[in-house]
Amino acid sequence: MTTSAKDIKVNEIFYSIQGEGPLTGTPSVFVRLSGCTLNCQFCDSKYHVDGKMMSPKDIADEVLSYRPKNVVLTGGEPLLQQKKIKHLRDELMFRSSAHIEIETNGTIAPLICLTDGTVSFNVSPKLTNSGMSFERRYKGDILQYYVKNKDCQANFKFVVASPKDISEITTIVSLNKIPNDKIYLMPEGATREEVIDKSKWVIGLCKTHGWKFSSRLHVLLWSDERGK
Repeated sequence: MTTSAKDIKVNEIFYSIQGEGPLTGTPSVFVRLSGCTLNCQFCDSKYHVDGKMMSPKDIADEVLSYRPKNVVLTGGEPLLQQKKIKHLRDELMFRSSAHIEIETNGTIAPLICLTDGTVSFNVSPKLTNSGMSFERRYKGDILQYYVKNKDCQANFKFVVASPKDISEITTIVSLNKIPNDKIYLMPEGATREEVIDKSKWVIGLCKTHGWKFSSRLHVLLWSDERGK
């Protein structure tokens, strides 16, 4: 089988619901891409390293077979393959009116052609609780680009493991002037018990700071079961 420069390394494609962020509960097709810039200790998809090469057309064929209203490009870190993602975005837009979301950790600057309002970004800056060094996980100039680019649709999700994380979050929010209505706090947890246990005090933090709460609906329903 021959490959082309446009082929994308895909870990899995599955139909489920969006479990996080502003479109929580929306039926969505997930395209999990391979590779990441980080290695967070609480990562729930370490298997993202595996995958097969697929053309944008073949990916779109499988995605659109579900007739989705929403498509989520996730990982890993999808923007490692963003030059190829552009071709997939174009293929999906040409053949469908589905909304497209890109999940990113905010360490790679997006291409201008992807920040024109045709896709939305769920930016999840990693905190100390990720176990990653500050230099690898925090890129203030990139976060500010998402904030300042008026054509770019971006929300910011912070994974909260402990109440002490709030100090780091408020610092990042202040330094990058992230609008309150774009901020979501999400409890860390790979099981429904962990998510439920942390949700009440995370909601309390949201009430205190005027931010939004994001549960992890897929974890509440299926814990760490893959492809759900």
